Amino acid sequence: MARIRSAKPSWWTDPKMVALPREIRWTFKGLWEVCADDSGRFLADARVIKGQLWPMDDDITVKKVEKYLTSLAERGRIALYVVDDVRYGVVVNFLKHQKISHPTPSILPEPPLSSSGTPPEPQPNGSRKIPESFANDSVLSGAERDFDFDLERSGADAEGTVSAGARRNAAPPAPLLDLPNEANELLERFYSGDVDRRHDAVDQLRASLDRGAKISRGKYVKARDAAHLAACCQAVLDDPPRKQDLAVRFVLLKLNDPPKGTPQTERIALEERARIREEDAYHAAAEQAGAAWARDHPEESATITARVSAHFGSAPDTHLTRIARDAMLAQELSRACGFPDFETWRNERPRLVSA
Repeated sequence: MARIRSAKPSWWTDPKMVALPREIRWTFKGLWEVCADDSGRFLADARVIKGQLWPMDDDITVKKVEKYLTSLAERGRIALYVVDDVRYGVVVNFLKHQKISHPTPSILPEPPLSSSGTPPEPQPNGSRKIPESFANDSVLSGAERDFDFDLERSGADAEGTVSAGARRNAAPPAPLLDLPNEANELLERFYSGDVDRRHDAVDQLRASLDRGAKISRGKYVKARDAAHLAACCQAVLDDPPRKQDLAVRFVLLKLNDPPKGTPQTERIALEERARIREEDAYHAAAEQAGAAWARDHPEESATITARVSAHFGSAPDTHLTRIARDAMLAQELSRACGFPDFETWRNERPRLVSA
């Protein structure tokens, strides 16, 4: 059973935390309160974490939890590592913020050893040193990660600490596979020099493909699909703003523009009217073919007419009954003459018209 753990009051107002979407903040809080053991380690399986932290929230899917973990890892809040093909995680600086008396030894494997041969455990008692294995881990990318949200605010730059200046001057991270190429190009052009701002831009672009990105108070915008986001990013690349930091905002505003050409509702209405006209033309052609066959085959048509009349023999002679009887008779006569079904008729119609 998880211990009772708490967050510092400053955690709730920390600017780097409040910049994250609410679901990611609560997932991070749940990782150390519910999922992590007394060493800050946890099983980084999105399915397990979904069941532990979001059991009754159907809108929070396993795929979304996986994205939350990725975002937290990119920002250095957690570190992910794999041992024997199983992925684990550790809350960075867990023991710095949680003082645990009589800790239970972890049954989860340690993160990979650093170059000095010591395990990269989160440092207790306020130590700010970042283990080398975290900085070199494939999940994180060294100085590009903000391992401790207290560092930049305090100005500390002790040995092993990643400074804000180093983050800003770091090489840009690799392209993100879940974003279209145009979005990665936009991030590379406008946000390669500021890693923190790049992370914010990545979160906004990802949110526009998922739950929607916030563009003003109470107003969100969502891309129709990845191609829509790619087109808006390309438009900003072709006509960039004077202030380059506004590039992502311009993309989000363009996502809110109505699609070019005929509006979707009008297009659907036009398609529906065209379908109805086509079906009416089919039924008229089938009725004409059946009537012509009946004139050429009076005996067979009389048998069909008698069978249809017998089918409606017990029904009251009303207007609706006559309509149904005539429709059934026309259908039977069209079948008797070998008139094709609707799909075959529609596929052969251009050839028949041209002939």
